[in-house]
Amino acid sequence: MEIKFQSVKEAADAWVEATLQEKRAEAVKEAAKSVLMAYFDEHPGEAQYDGRIALTSVTQVRLDNEKVKRELGAELFRFQRSISYRSLALITK
Repeated sequence: MEIKFQSVKEAADAWVEATLQEKRAEAVKEAAKSVLMAYFDEHPGEAQYDGRIALTSVTQVRLDNEKVKRELGAELFRFQRSISYRSLALITK
């Protein structure tokens, strides 16, 4: 899908609208998620709902940053790096 804009104003208007739609969609998803998770808690044998939503399980390994800092102490800086990036933010009035 390729989208082209005729002007910076048109692009800005589209970006603001899309950002607001994303925020609303995230709020809707979070509200619906709690209801769906309650359903799956009440029906432990179920792995999907309505053929459209599947309950998944993910295990992640995370570093305990405080323990790492204590263990490495002054050597920590050798393993750190900075990442710079630019992004856009919606200014709310």
